[in-house]
Amino acid sequence: MVNPESYLSNIIVVVPMTSAVLCAVVMGFSVRDSLNQNEIRQKYAAMIFFLMNAAGCGILYLYEFYVTLFNQMVPLSLGVMYLFYISFYRVILRLTTTDDNDSRLTPLHYVPVGLMMVVFSILQWIVIPRHTDMAILFRLIRHVIATLFIIGYTIASFYRLYHYYRKANAVGSLVYNSAGWVAMLIIFCCISTLCGFMCLYVPRSQFGTSPWSMLSSVMVMWMHIELSYHVVVRKYQLFLLPGAIQSNSRKRYHGKLDRHLFEQYIRQGKPYLNPGFRISDLVGEMDVNRSTLSQFVNQTYGINFSRYINRLRLEELTHLRSQPDNAHRRLDELVQQAGFRDIKHYRRVRAQERDESESSIPTSHKEQ
Repeated sequence: MVNPESYLSNIIVVVPMTSAVLCAVVMGFSVRDSLNQNEIRQKYAAMIFFLMNAAGCGILYLYEFYVTLFNQMVPLSLGVMYLFYISFYRVILRLTTTDDNDSRLTPLHYVPVGLMMVVFSILQWIVIPRHTDMAILFRLIRHVIATLFIIGYTIASFYRLYHYYRKANAVGSLVYNSAGWVAMLIIFCCISTLCGFMCLYVPRSQFGTSPWSMLSSVMVMWMHIELSYHVVVRKYQLFLLPGAIQSNSRKRYHGKLDRHLFEQYIRQGKPYLNPGFRISDLVGEMDVNRSTLSQFVNQTYGINFSRYINRLRLEELTHLRSQPDNAHRRLDELVQQAGFRDIKHYRRVRAQERDESESSIPTSHKEQ
């Protein structure tokens, strides 16, 4: 006979874990349709958050049904909890960015997590077995640090949202109402905070049947779906995509692929000078999907997009080398200025172009 409490406990843990995994998969598939690098990084941040959430639910499953195994993994479970809040804060940064630089999370956020996991591992596996009277103190320290961690990142998230709200409303033309967007993110912060405290302070005997556990499970699943939806369909923020307010190039091109406009953008903007420039960075400017743009370049120029960009870089390098000011500059400096990653990248492209030109020469001409 099925134990109703055990059955309910399974549902409470498995449902949000499943929704987290599915949303991570959806986010991963949507990366190819991103408009620019900023949106790609935003989707990766959301995907990592979902995966950390799924890992946290897996830890809770062990906490509920495999107590002995969980007790051996306490340092890991705490690390997963800390990384969950860091990843959530990173999502908040990405969703409220007004500048690409202000959305970057420094590695210093992860250093305390690594140190705490090392310290807790030493206490768990070396100190506590020899001094069992310290187990209660160890448990108290864990709870205090975890509580401070949750409160700290919740406050940081709220401060970020407040700062974003003020800055967003200082801009005249906004795409979406900032109050509604910020309010939804605040709800997400509250949900994550509630889940953290529930994991810390709900007794194991009541975990599967606690009203707080049921509420958290439903709200977490809703948060996963809402967050995925807003990110995938771009129904978020006010000015996430850099330059969207100052000059909207999508309105300029209206999704029309015209050779004149295309070459005008390429020649004037010279995006190929960026070594990391890819076709996904251009689809937002042209307001077309990746496949259409790739097909346009193939049909118009008879080569794929990568070779088209590399030929522009070779032309740029030829121009740079013809300048008297560059006569004494090293080749590796010039190739990077022309948009190549390094000298090896340049030589590989040059060899490919040379082989292509030689293969296009008729055999009779080669023999002569």
